[in-house]
Amino acid sequence: MGYLTAVMPNDELVVRATMLFCPVVLCRGWGVSLVGDELSHERLTFCRICAATCGMAVTVSGGRIVDVRGDPDHPASKGYSCSKGRGLGTTYHSSNRLDYPLLRGRRVGWTEVLDDLGDTMRNLVGEFGPDSVGYYSATGQFPDKAGTFAERRLFGLLGTKQSYTAASVDVFPAFKAAELVTGFATELQPVWDPEESPRVVIIIGQNPVVSHGYLMFFTDPIRRIRSFRQGGGRLWVFDPRETETARLADHHLPIKPGMDGLVLAWLVRELLVSGADNRELEFHVDQSDLVELRRAVAPFTLAMTAKGTGVPEENLEELLAAIREAGQIACMTGTGVSFSRTAVLTDWLVWVLLIITGSLDRPGGMRFTSPLIAPLEKRESWIPAPPEGASESGPPSRPELRRWLGEYPVAAMADEIEAGHLRVLVVAGANPLTALPDPQRTIRAFRKLDALAVLDVSHNEVTELATHVLPVAHQLERADITLRERGCYTEAVMPIAAERRPAWWVHAQLGRRLGIDVLDGLDPDVADDNAVLRLLIDNFNGVSNVMKVDSRGKGASRTDELFRQLVNAGPHGELAKPQIGWVHEKALPNGQWRLAPSVMIARLPDLLESSLHNSGLRLVNRRLARRVNSAPYARNDLAEREPPDILFHPSDAADLGLEDGVAVRVRTEAGSLEGRARLDEKIRRGAVSLTHGWISTNVNELISAHGVDPLTGQPQMSGIVVTVELVEPAAVGNES
Repeated sequence: MGYLTAVMPNDELVVRATMLFCPVVLCRGWGVSLVGDELSHERLTFCRICAATCGMAVTVSGGRIVDVRGDPDHPASKGYSCSKGRGLGTTYHSSNRLDYPLLRGRRVGWTEVLDDLGDTMRNLVGEFGPDSVGYYSATGQFPDKAGTFAERRLFGLLGTKQSYTAASVDVFPAFKAAELVTGFATELQPVWDPEESPRVVIIIGQNPVVSHGYLMFFTDPIRRIRSFRQGGGRLWVFDPRETETARLADHHLPIKPGMDGLVLAWLVRELLVSGADNRELEFHVDQSDLVELRRAVAPFTLAMTAKGTGVPEENLEELLAAIREAGQIACMTGTGVSFSRTAVLTDWLVWVLLIITGSLDRPGGMRFTSPLIAPLEKRESWIPAPPEGASESGPPSRPELRRWLGEYPVAAMADEIEAGHLRVLVVAGANPLTALPDPQRTIRAFRKLDALAVLDVSHNEVTELATHVLPVAHQLERADITLRERGCYTEAVMPIAAERRPAWWVHAQLGRRLGIDVLDGLDPDVADDNAVLRLLIDNFNGVSNVMKVDSRGKGASRTDELFRQLVNAGPHGELAKPQIGWVHEKALPNGQWRLAPSVMIARLPDLLESSLHNSGLRLVNRRLARRVNSAPYARNDLAEREPPDILFHPSDAADLGLEDGVAVRVRTEAGSLEGRARLDEKIRRGAVSLTHGWISTNVNELISAHGVDPLTGQPQMSGIVVTVELVEPAAVGNES
C-alpha cells in the first residue's frame, strides 16, 4: 500500500514516499496519506464559532471535508470539541452555501454587483451625506478578523454614524456596568479559571456548558467544572431552568425571572456588615461611595429577598456562609441577565460583590485577561470614561438611544430607515430578523431601502430580501488569527471555492469605488489574507510599527515580528503569562473602583419595587447545543431545522389546560407567536422558556423596539409577562 508523507516547514514542501501499512503522520499541522487511490490529509486549525477557539483537526479527502474532530494535542482544549465545531464540515458543504453574487435576484459577476452597489452608495452619500449609508454585523462576522477590520475601516473612513452590531442586543449591559465601575467598557472583563480561581463560584443566567462562556473563553466546560468540584470548589447556579451547567452544580437555585439583582443586593448588604475585604475597601474604594452603597442596599432584607426571588431563606443563608468562609469568589452573568430589564443594574451588583470581597485582580481571585499582542499591562496611557459613562448624541429618529462605543443601538435601525435617514444597509454575518425586536417591522423597513447588501456564507431569510448578495469565505477557507490571551494563527484549511471572496476583499473593493483606501495602500486584487492580518496587527490597540535594526543594519518592523510570532504559534497558539495587580496599579482611576455610580444607586429602589409585583408567567431565554443564535452547526441538523419547543412546568401547563406537544399561542403587549408546548419539570413554575434564532417560532415577535433601556440601548428580551392559550386545531369544512 502506497503511503505519502508531506512535511511543510514554512514555504518549503518536502515529499518522501515510503511503504508502510496505513500510518498517519502529523507534522506542523499536516498529515497526508495515500490509501489506495485516495489522497487524504489532516489539517490543524482552531474553531471560530465562539470565543473558546478550541483546537480542531480537519481531514480532507478528494477535495471534501470527511471528518472534523478535536485536536488531541491542543494545549488548551486537549481534544475537546462541541457538536457545533464538529459540524463545520456540514456547514462548509451545505447545499445552502452562497457560491456567486446576486443582483436583485439575478446571477451576475463581481464587477457588476460591486459597481451597482458602489454607485448607489456614492450617489446617496453625495446627496444626503455619509449617514445615509450604514452597516450591521454580528456573530458570523466578528470571528473573521480581517473582514471585521476592513468593515470598520470602510465605514469609519466614510464617516457614517449609522454603525450597528449585535452587541446592543447582547453584551452592552455588561460593557456599560464595566465602564461605570472601572472607567473602561471593553478592556477590563474578569474571567474565571477553574484551575486557579476561588473555591466558590456563582453563575447567574449563563450556561457555559453550551455557550462556552459569555465574555470569557471556556473550552471543555464539563471536564473543567467537574475537576473544579473534585478539587474542593463549589458551584452555585441561579437560573429559572435546570440548565446543562446547573446539572453539574453543587447548588442550583431556580430563581424567578429577572430577580437576580435582589440576591446580589442582599449579599452586598450582609457582607458589608461582616465578610468584606477591609484592605480593598480602605485603599481602593472612595469612602463616600461606601457610605452611599450601605444606605442604598439597607432595605434588601433576607425575608424580602427570599419572597421576591422564590429562593428559600436557608439557601440564601448557606450561600452567604460559603462566601464568608471562602473570602474570595468568582461570579459571572450571561444573556439570561443581559436580556432582562434590570440587566445593567445586575451586572453592576456583580462588580460590587467581587470588589467588596477582594476578588478582583488579586491572587486567589478573578484575574483580568490581556492579549498576547499589545498586552494591556504595558499600555502607557489609561484615560477613563467620565463617572456617568461616555456616550454621544443618538440617531435623529430616536435621540434617547445614545450612540456608544462607536455605534447606535440596533433598536433604532428600523426607525432610521422609516425616517429616510438610513438608505443603504450592508449586513455582514448576521440575521437581524432573528435578533432584533419586531421582525415584521424590520422586514418592511428593509424593503424601503435603496439597497440591502448581505455578506454571508449561506442563504437565509435576509439574503431573500437583499438587493445585493455577496458570497464570502467560510472560516475554513480563510487564514485567521486570535488577538486574545492565547494568540493563534491558522492557514486556510480549504481553498476558497466557487465565486466566493474574502469579506475583506469585498469591503476593500467597495472602498475603491467610493474613493476610500480601506487597506492602507494594499491592492485588494493582489493582497492575501496574511497581508490584511499584518495590517490589522499594525493597527491593533496602538501597536507601533517601529523599525528594529539588527547588527547587519537590516530592519524588521514590530508588526513583522508580532505576525511571525503568531504564525510560529500556529493553531496551538502562544499563551501570554497571566498578570495580577496591573489593573489596580495602572488602569483604575486614581487606583479606586467607582463603587457607587449615581445612575445605579438611583435604580435600586425600582428593583425593590419590581420584586413586589413579579407575578404571572414570564418569558426566559435558553441556548441550544447545536446552534449559535440562528446558525445551525450539527452534522445531521434535520432536528435543528424544526421550530424550538416552548417549555412549561407541568403545574403551569395543568393550570392552563395544556398537554405535552400541543400547539399554543404566546402573547405579550408587543405581539404573539405560535409554537409547540413541551412539559419540563426542570423549569420553575412561572417561567416559560423559548430560544432565540428561529424565523418560524420567532421570539422577537414578542419583543418591543420601544421597551429599551436608554442607558444601554438593550431591548428587554427576557422576564417579559406573557399570556398563553391553546391553539385549537383548524376545523375541517364540508367541501361538498
